[in-house]
Amino acid sequence: MYSDPLAYLLTFRTFGTWHPGDERGSANRSTNCFGERGLPDDEKLASWSRGVQKGESFVLNAAARAVDDGTIREACTFRNWGLLAMNVRTNHVHAVVRPDSGKESMMNTFKSRCTRVLREAGLVSDDTRVWSRHGSTRLLFCPRSVTGACFYVRSGQGEDLAQDNSWWERFAVMAESQAQQDAVGTQVRKHGVGE
Repeated sequence: MYSDPLAYLLTFRTFGTWHPGDERGSANRSTNCFGERGLPDDEKLASWSRGVQKGESFVLNAAARAVDDGTIREACTFRNWGLLAMNVRTNHVHAVVRPDSGKESMMNTFKSRCTRVLREAGLVSDDTRVWSRHGSTRLLFCPRSVTGACFYVRSGQGEDLAQDNSWWERFAVMAESQAQQDAVGTQVRKHGVGE
């Protein structure tokens, strides 16, 4: 038996895309334990949950998925977290990472950075709720479980989704605009224009 996990399988969903009672299964605080059965299908509960939801459900389009993919990779590089596998889907993200920081901290970093960059790229508005509360943080204790989780993340998610990397064009335009503003500011300071 291993005492420390070799990796985490982190999963987080977009807002409003999986409710309690969903036919795919769900959990609450008392059933969210290793070995416990989740909640059974309950269309009444799922319907009620959808009805009291505050805000629109959010689905990641191809550009948003590309932003999230790049943002998570950048966060792992910046913090020296070993990213073993990742898959950004329309309504959830899976990431297998080597444990360095706490699993909750890692997941929160991914969610908050992705939200910030999606807003900076103009892909979501400031009032859009992107992610659901919390997520799944599975501990992987043996090499076989890490291998299985990586395979599941890379190959067990269905067909590959279309990619859209045109979002970077928005950042290029923003960078060019900022460079122009900086050049004008430099001219003003250098030559006293406008004084």
